[in-house]
Amino acid sequence: MGSGPAKTLLIRLEPCAQGGLQQQVYAGVRRAILDGVVAPGARLPSSRALALDLGVSRTTTLLAVEQLLAEGYLEALDLFPVRIWSEIAGRCVRAVSASQLDYGDPAGIRPLCEAIADHVRTVRDTRCDADQVFVVAGAQRGMEWVSGLLRDHGDVAWLEEPCFPGMRKALISAGARIVPVGVDAEGLDVAAGARSHARRGSPVSRRRTSSRSAFP
Repeated sequence: MGSGPAKTLLIRLEPCAQGGLQQQVYAGVRRAILDGVVAPGARLPSSRALALDLGVSRTTTLLAVEQLLAEGYLEALDLFPVRIWSEIAGRCVRAVSASQLDYGDPAGIRPLCEAIADHVRTVRDTRCDADQVFVVAGAQRGMEWVSGLLRDHGDVAWLEEPCFPGMRKALISAGARIVPVGVDAEGLDVAAGARSHARRGSPVSRRRTSSRSAFP
């Protein structure tokens, strides 16, 4: 373990122990506090230094520190990195206006929509303005939203095979009947899809959905 922060705090991790690494880090620091290994007013090592010394991710040590803070074990300690982070977060929160705390435009923050539209115009050479941009909570939510908007329940949807599983899930959630269609060098094979529909005797939907969604 060397002479780093972990040795100073007498922390030793056991990979096979129950509770996970985060719980072991939490328990180790808590024990060091209760046993007097860490004196009142002493400065604990940063989460980055502790993570490096223990050979774990910084997220693991950060979560352990946050749990100790929430339980009051670190209130009397001089945690410079944690306190600085808290001060920065506090300043950011105090700088937020009342309008920013409201629900806002359901299409997304206007400056962000404008930036996305500008990016699309520049990179994809596509005519687009901010009024045509809708910001969603991730690609999956976007696919679900578009699938529900463009298709009625029971509509046939051609889908590339193989495809992105999330696209299939979005279409099924929208009530579409999935028709797997093979791909060629240019993507979904439209001719193969038409032949499949002819064999099935199903009407061909005029709307085509591909799992190769075009995102900025």
